[in-house]
Amino acid sequence: APASTNEAMFAVMKDRLSDLDEILLRDDSPRESWAGISAEKAMRREIARELRHMANSVYTVAQEEVTGEEARTDIRLRSSTSACEAVIELKLGENHTAKVLREAIKDQLVEKYLPAENLRAGALLVTLAKERKWNHPDEERKICADELLALLREEAERVEAASRATILVGVHFLDLRPRLRPENG
Repeated sequence: APASTNEAMFAVMKDRLSDLDEILLRDDSPRESWAGISAEKAMRREIARELRHMANSVYTVAQEEVTGEEARTDIRLRSSTSACEAVIELKLGENHTAKVLREAIKDQLVEKYLPAENLRAGALLVTLAKERKWNHPDEERKICADELLALLREEAERVEAASRATILVGVHFLDLRPRLRPENG
């Protein structure tokens, strides 16, 4: 059913992001072609297209819409029956440091995109197309994708708690790395 609250819109957004993971497991998966995308605008279009296919009249999808402060959201999901919306901030993991990704949660997603009463749900969507290590933003060590995801989720929880639960923030990794080694032959 279409979302009538910010909490419901957040749940719809999280479900659709999880559905993207399922799409990557299909026989006709776009994993390989998406992994070859090096521009965020091209990835945004592909993800928005899939989200639109999954909408089932529950929400509509918009890209690069301008907020009241002239900030441009990457992807916006709008409930089809209420004013509730959710914002998805997309980042290609290969193109950003762990510090930039962590700061995007508060500085970009929350402060720029989630100030309106009907727009209190958002997610940082990070794609990962190849193996990579990041410098930990606070410690002198390298971290892998799983550690980065944990770090970003911890920051999302911290920011959400600091808002006294008036905003809902998620983090989702879209893993575009090959799942299996190629078969010989």
